[in-house]
Amino acid sequence: MKALLGGAAVVFTLLLFSDGGLAQGACAKACGDANARYQRACSDAGAACRRQAGGIASVVAACRQRQQYCAGTYAKQYNLCLRSCRGR
Repeated sequence: MKALLGGAAVVFTLLLFSDGGLAQGACAKACGDANARYQRACSDAGAACRRQAGGIASVVAACRQRQQYCAGTYAKQYNLCLRSCRGR
């Protein structure tokens, strides 16, 4: 999960500071595409965690909590990315 968060930070940072020639629409699409990829990865990681939990309620709950944290982190990065697009 940490590697996933680190990778997203790099992608979103690159999008924020990428070439100013990227049109606003293309910039927003790039943000959306990156967000979709990382939201899917959070979901997949959460599902794998729950499978490994084997029905232990406390572990399943911890998996869900980590998945929500992951998704929330990417949602914040996505919003920052979109804000940076508006200035283009």
